[in-house]
Amino acid sequence: MNITRAGKLVAAFAATALLATACGSSGADDSGSAADEAKPVKIGISQYVTHPSLDAVTKGFKEGMADAGYTGDKVTYDLQNPQADASTNTAIMGQFANDNLDLVLAIATPTAQAAAQAITDVPVLFSAVTDPVAAKLVASNEAPGGNVTGTSDKNPVKEQLQLLQQIDPDAKTVGIVYSSGEVNSAVQVEWAKEAASELGLEIKEATISASSEVQQAASSLDVDAFYVPTDNAVVSALEGLLQTAQSKKIPVIAADGDSVKRGATATYGINYEKLGKQTAQMAVKILKDGAKPADMPVETLSDVDLYVNTAAAQKVGVEIPQDLIDKAVEVYKKKPGPQPNRGARLPTGGRAPPPNTPRHKDPYMITAVELGLIYAIMALGVYLTFRILDFPDLTVDGSFTTGAAVAAVGIVNGMPALLATVLAFFAGAVAGIVTGLLHTKGKINGLLAGILTMIALYSINLRIMGKANVPLLGEDTLVSPLRQAHLTGGIVSVLIFFAVVLALKFVLDWFLHTDVGLAMQATGDNEEMIRSFGVNTDNQKILGLAISNGLVALCGAMIAQYQGFADVGMGIGLILIGLASVIIGQAIFGTRTIFVATLAVILGAVLYRVFIQLALDAGLDPNDMKLISAILVVIALVLPQWKGFSRFGKRMRTITSAAEKQKETV
Repeated sequence: MNITRAGKLVAAFAATALLATACGSSGADDSGSAADEAKPVKIGISQYVTHPSLDAVTKGFKEGMADAGYTGDKVTYDLQNPQADASTNTAIMGQFANDNLDLVLAIATPTAQAAAQAITDVPVLFSAVTDPVAAKLVASNEAPGGNVTGTSDKNPVKEQLQLLQQIDPDAKTVGIVYSSGEVNSAVQVEWAKEAASELGLEIKEATISASSEVQQAASSLDVDAFYVPTDNAVVSALEGLLQTAQSKKIPVIAADGDSVKRGATATYGINYEKLGKQTAQMAVKILKDGAKPADMPVETLSDVDLYVNTAAAQKVGVEIPQDLIDKAVEVYKKKPGPQPNRGARLPTGGRAPPPNTPRHKDPYMITAVELGLIYAIMALGVYLTFRILDFPDLTVDGSFTTGAAVAAVGIVNGMPALLATVLAFFAGAVAGIVTGLLHTKGKINGLLAGILTMIALYSINLRIMGKANVPLLGEDTLVSPLRQAHLTGGIVSVLIFFAVVLALKFVLDWFLHTDVGLAMQATGDNEEMIRSFGVNTDNQKILGLAISNGLVALCGAMIAQYQGFADVGMGIGLILIGLASVIIGQAIFGTRTIFVATLAVILGAVLYRVFIQLALDAGLDPNDMKLISAILVVIALVLPQWKGFSRFGKRMRTITSAAEKQKETV
């Protein structure tokens, strides 16, 4: 009996072991369907701007994820598009940092830089980044380090120029029009120069600052052919360059296939949809296999596709060899038709995730409040000119970038972050002095003087930076200690930023109560009267503009350190944000005294960023943020005339007045 029972026990254990082994084998065999069994993943995707090539990356990535089994309720995408707006770009990445995502995809260099700065505990993949090392996204392409890696869209520039020689053997000079505000374009021009020297070609270049200048710049070049890099400004106005090429009867070699479809002659181009799919393969390795971005080398496409446009070639009087036509993946034979609006919203884009998709939100709007407090420094500067001096100063858009440029270059070159930030303040002050001198000594209208200085600062800022974008990733900045201690995005960082802004507010309050400050207020209230008392109003204006733009530049320096890079275009439209902050805050909290007015400006800056964040969370297109800003200003100007709001405003002003009296008592 005992033996029989022992035998049964042995048999039972053996059967259990066999069953466990079978289950283990089955699990190993089914490893390819991990996406089917794993919990749903949440992926944040931010595409810097609407552009055919970047659109294709997004499409390819989602298709690649679907091919790996991530479909339906197994994956949730949060699709974002800041439409090249620097502040929205930073806000989106701040939101991603709080959204408990499993992975972030950043498409294009500025988006990737913002992601690398804001997100440190979630894998970040980038795509369509030309030079990730120069952008300081990775330590090296072979060993990225950190939590960031991805795919590069490095162009086969040499092969593209060789293609030109096959199509037009007589071509000796190649013209390149590119935006001075795009770092990737400058990198591609350098590659083109290196390749041209090997091929016996000469490169002639012309830079632009806006897409409206493309055709004129192209016309200024006396060349045998054009080469068009993947430059957003140039590609968006490609038709103007193509018209110039047709009038000159010279071919156009593009860097991407879509440009050939629109009328360029030919290219060996990257298939950006394939690039997106390759990025998806990296994402699958991270999500399914547990791969670490630090150990995943940056990847590029191993093959490129040939695109030719025989109709375009015929227009410029060149003939594409038949062997090239036979090898091409796309041959365009018809005249290019009307192109869709390049600024149109992506069919699959927008802010909102699919319906009924659960999404974690930051209930306290911490990132929005942080940005609002930093931008409040700029708002105080705008208040000084707009309210105190009654001076419409548009220098702001330029001096903001000047501060960012000076601080970034100083930090990159080993200067202590605090000293670099202080120098940024004085650099902005110099810009304000120039505007003041143009107005007071040059007798130029104040509005025009600010515009002239702002335009000049674009070139000056490029000179300071040496390139369009200066990355600060990995550098010691004023914000670095907070990020290293994981304090950003929390109440501690909000209190620190609030303390800094409050200190600046008290200094400004004190200054405006000195004899010089009172004279400055009088200059804005009644210039002729105060001049009759012997006050030099010209000096008051110059001083006020200097302090104002110093504060604006200080804000630019802080934003550059907060978002992790300085960009030559980051100041565009900042005057609207400053005015919105001043008007919204003072419409709600009043302007009875200097103490109340400056406090209202700070609160207005925070409210503005909160309103913008609410608009993003509501699913509104980031491309509409400037429109929303304008609407907010209009509402702030009109609401005080409504009786119900007047009573609310009176109540708020009573509260702030009581607070001020208590402060005076203390």
